Amino acid sequence: SRALAAEAGLAEGARVVVLGKPSFWMARGTLSLYVTEVRQLGLGELLARVERLRVLLQQEGLFDPARKKRLPFLPGVVGLVTGRESAAERDVLENARRRWPAVRFEVRNVAVQGHLAVAQCIEAIRSLDGVVDVIVVARGGGSVEDLLPFSDEALLRVVAACHVEKSLDRTGA
Repeated sequence: SRALAAEAGLAEGARVVVLGKPSFWMARGTLSLYVTEVRQLGLGELLARVERLRVLLQQEGLFDPARKKRLPFLPGVVGLVTGRESAAERDVLENARRRWPAVRFEVRNVAVQGHLAVAQCIEAIRSLDGVVDVIVVARGGGSVEDLLPFSDEALLRVVAACHVEKSLDRTGA
């Protein structure tokens, strides 16, 4: 049980679901539970799922430094995937134009949280791939739950498959 708890990253007071087999000893009147699997509930389970996905994609080589490309010195057109009239959109546009006033943007406004976010982000990235020099996916801060679409396997695979440079910015800066 200690090994399972350590593997699951449990702390005292964590809420869990366990899979196991109970055993009752009549002679002593004791009940034992032989646990074979431990899963955290709530935030712990979400973070564990994200970590399992990160490990899987890392093993597949999606995060290999050799895959990274240098950003173009002065991109002609930048694709921006972000929430409509968001602080992230404003920050990216203002900061880019301060540094390179001639930069042009192709902006795709999408849902950045909720059940539509992944599909809309994927569609926007695909529509920009091959059309712009760089794609920036920008979203401001938020709770772990709000940021989950940006840890979705399908979205990460679409980003990895892009033919243009990639920048995944979750800070909005």
